[in-house]
Amino acid sequence: MHRALSLHNDIRCLHEPHFGGSVRTRKALWDRVEDIKRSHNGIKHVWDPNGWPFDLEYSRMESQVPQWLALNEALLTFPDQRVIFLRRRNLLRPIVSDLMGTQVDLFSPDGDAPASPHEGETYRRELRTRVLAPIEAWKVEKYLAIERNLADRLRTAVDRAGIECLDLEYEAFLEQPTTSAGRRRNVDTVLAFLGREPIIDAERLEQLDVLLDPTHQRQNNADTYRQVPNIDEIEFRFGNEETGWLFRNQAPN
Repeated sequence: MHRALSLHNDIRCLHEPHFGGSVRTRKALWDRVEDIKRSHNGIKHVWDPNGWPFDLEYSRMESQVPQWLALNEALLTFPDQRVIFLRRRNLLRPIVSDLMGTQVDLFSPDGDAPASPHEGETYRRELRTRVLAPIEAWKVEKYLAIERNLADRLRTAVDRAGIECLDLEYEAFLEQPTTSAGRRRNVDTVLAFLGREPIIDAERLEQLDVLLDPTHQRQNNADTYRQVPNIDEIEFRFGNEETGWLFRNQAPN
């Protein structure tokens, strides 16, 4: 999403800034954001139950959830901003993908990398050279609980603060449109929310089509999930209509 928006001449979106151990208070976070705004006018922010993007101790994450939540709430509720709140209908796939990537230190391309139709293929080829260990079920359980409960709390905090917010669902935004024209229209909707005109440059529109095409960008599939030795156990225990499955598609809402 952020690479697609950054194709617009008026948008400079910073990819997942790491706020470091010095950012533990709202004031410190405000100062860091003000510094970012000197060179960028947007941030792609993600939160992760391991404490990212704040330097919290994973082993003490349970006790540090209130601090982690407060910092995420602060970032989403600073004044004079607009929030695009992107969620996944299928929670299980991104969680398993994240835990796989953490094992072997293999993730999506750098945020400023140019669009390539070979990104998914390159990732899967590299992953095939790695040996994955079983995924610990307690981690999946913990990630699911935090994602379900805290995402709702963060979204409520945005409303409570009176921040303009656009809600998007990953699957509806990227996977349900079957044509590049449909995906372009979705991006135009986001740009309109941000007060920007559609992208019209032909070369940039070609890059946009590559970035939004799930056949090019999707990284994990049934074959890569099968590299996890206990993946059937994970699917059996956690796959359902609420969380989604790894090996079958959910019906659209």
